[in-house]
Amino acid sequence: MPLGEQITRARERLGMSQAQLAKAAGLTRASISRIESNHLTNLTTESLCKLADVLGATIDELLGRYDITLAEGLLSGELRILRKGYEKLSAENRVKLRDFLNYLLFTQLQEEMRAQKDE
Repeated sequence: MPLGEQITRARERLGMSQAQLAKAAGLTRASISRIESNHLTNLTTESLCKLADVLGATIDELLGRYDITLAEGLLSGELRILRKGYEKLSAENRVKLRDFLNYLLFTQLQEEMRAQKDE
């Protein structure tokens, strides 16, 4: 499936408009429209990464190397619940959630390092 169709499919799955996606990814609505209609195919890596982040997809999924709906079936039940909740969040709250997750992971790593040091 072409890139434009993958992006449209992922955007619609999240219930986002082209304007919402454009704002969250730092692009114009016209650019999103051109991407989705496969008229803009020379995306920068940075733009592709931003789109993938906002859409909760991987670059491989957007490029059609890995089917987004197929990926859903491979997720564990708990992870699927988390992903559905993530999809309902605004772009701003997704960033906050990722920041919080990074904080938790960093804190856990510090605790593990302290425990190893104490052994």
